[in-house]
Amino acid sequence: MSTLTASQVLAQATALHRAGRFTEAIRGYEQVLRASRNNATALDLLGVAQNSLGMTSEGRRNIERAIKLSPKSAQFHHDLSLTYKREGNFAQSHACLDKAIRLDPAKPSYRAAKSELHFMAGEVDKAMEALAPVLDRRPVDGAVASMFGTVALRAKRQREAIDLLRAAFERADVAPALRMRMWFVLGALHDSVEEYDLAFDAYRRGNELYHGRFDAARNAERVTAAIGAWTRDALKALPATTVDASRMIFVLGMPRSGSTMVEQIVAEAPGVHAAGELEHLLRIARELEGGDRIGFPILTRAADLSVHELERAGNTYMEAIRALRVGDSRVIDKMPLNFLALGLIQAALPGARVIHCRRDAADTCLSCYFQLFDGNLPFAYDLEKAGRFYREYERLMAHWKSVLSIPILDVQYEELVADQEGVSRRIYEFLELPWTERALSFHESQRIALTRSNAQVRQPIYTRSVLRHRHYEKHLAPLYAALGIESGG
Repeated sequence: MSTLTASQVLAQATALHRAGRFTEAIRGYEQVLRASRNNATALDLLGVAQNSLGMTSEGRRNIERAIKLSPKSAQFHHDLSLTYKREGNFAQSHACLDKAIRLDPAKPSYRAAKSELHFMAGEVDKAMEALAPVLDRRPVDGAVASMFGTVALRAKRQREAIDLLRAAFERADVAPALRMRMWFVLGALHDSVEEYDLAFDAYRRGNELYHGRFDAARNAERVTAAIGAWTRDALKALPATTVDASRMIFVLGMPRSGSTMVEQIVAEAPGVHAAGELEHLLRIARELEGGDRIGFPILTRAADLSVHELERAGNTYMEAIRALRVGDSRVIDKMPLNFLALGLIQAALPGARVIHCRRDAADTCLSCYFQLFDGNLPFAYDLEKAGRFYREYERLMAHWKSVLSIPILDVQYEELVADQEGVSRRIYEFLELPWTERALSFHESQRIALTRSNAQVRQPIYTRSVLRHRHYEKHLAPLYAALGIESGG
């Protein structure tokens, strides 16, 4: 291991991990494991970092290996619970947290994680109850303060939460990743009580703690290459596949454009399963492109795709859908970034239908900037880069619409919140689904949306997020410039 010991490499990787640099941390953990394959700590941390990048199944397997090696590690059981949560297996996630709490009942962050599970299920009272045993401890734990702030938004206890978070920031032992989350929660609290300057300052501080990289120029080059590759002629020349993807519904577009709301509306129809944000299609696109792990998986080769590659791509994807074990149900894949692979959807998954979610450009980008994602959307943490990514998304979508024949329905967020029933009926007609009045009360469903929009879709549709960026105009010059719009536009 060059001149460094395994413990030194592990320490370096852990530092990168704590700073949110997950890809670099993964390389370090893998280096440690090549020298010591049964290093339980490295296995666990590798799994956690993979989980943060959406590599959920790989992460779970590595954490499970760590637990076999060290079954009494409360931290490992806690980390496994986070993986189950991402997979939507809340019963297992609760069970893992219960083990962690039994093994280390004094650890406040385990109570915070328990609270989050209840909150995601819409159980606000139980979420508060889970925090109660550790809420009065001083100095307050950052994870507890952060979770209390999240629940307080629904419980209308914002002032109490703001004071608690401010106190938690005084602790010197708060890890950068947790401190980052705390700033985002504080921003949301100030925003909810219309303290917009304080809100923006908190969000700015949180975003500045992100150390991932996004090369906007390279992303634009890849989009240009994809547009040049996926021409009408190239699409006509592609061999037909025998894959039947008629059960698939892709809901895509920019993150924070209303896709979770659309997913939940559609999932109220009988025989429809909301699968959440699946990684399968983007992984397939990355493999077809050559496996480059840097940047977004934009497939820039079309004309030379063989029938074998397309059949394999389609079958691999549909096998992953069958593994969900939802019978003959139609399935919603709500990965927003699947817009990058629309050409592949048409070529490898014939019969699928696509709902494209759109929203005001400035509102979309600001909402991304105000949202703490899991580390796989590096453009979101900088206003100028968010704007540049948005324009490339628009350019690519305009191209897809000009060359593809796959059925695509545009759903405008602002129209949906203004005319919920009219737009919802249009969605159902497009998907050839029987109308149900339950679509209008999707927020009352017991179904858990496995995205950061979970709290929003547990409320009736509201209009207060329309033209939200106008509250923050004086802070948004870099975003407006990148989007090429006037302030307040």
